[in-house]
Amino acid sequence: MLYGISIIMVSIIAISSLLLGRQPNAVELLKAVGPYQYRIGILFTGIGACQGINWYLTLIKTGSDLYLWAVTVFVTCVLQICLGLLLAWPLIQNKFRIYSFSKMHVDLVGLAYRQGVTGIAAMVWGVWVIIASFIYAVD
Repeated sequence: MLYGISIIMVSIIAISSLLLGRQPNAVELLKAVGPYQYRIGILFTGIGACQGINWYLTLIKTGSDLYLWAVTVFVTCVLQICLGLLLAWPLIQNKFRIYSFSKMHVDLVGLAYRQGVTGIAAMVWGVWVIIASFIYAVD
């Protein structure tokens, strides 16, 4: 159930970008919440990676026959890492000088749309993970 709760938490943060991106002063709003989203994105990328490693080591140790649950947890970890990287992408661009700083802020609205759409998919997936954790009685 912790996998589902963590993916829902990061998807709520990503969906907020989609809602802010629809405002008339979207660039200013996204610049204001950006530093918080970057840090939260990096945090959830790390959490997703740790959950994936923990899942893999547990799967090897126990040799579980719950294949659908194993696939569910794998997709959850990958989705959480991808969504965390999407949230942290402007910070990654700035640190590694992938784009110029002025071009980065022009693309914030398009990035907010991608974050929002991925966040909605992650929200639906998180609900499935919580339901599956009850079905397979794990966690």
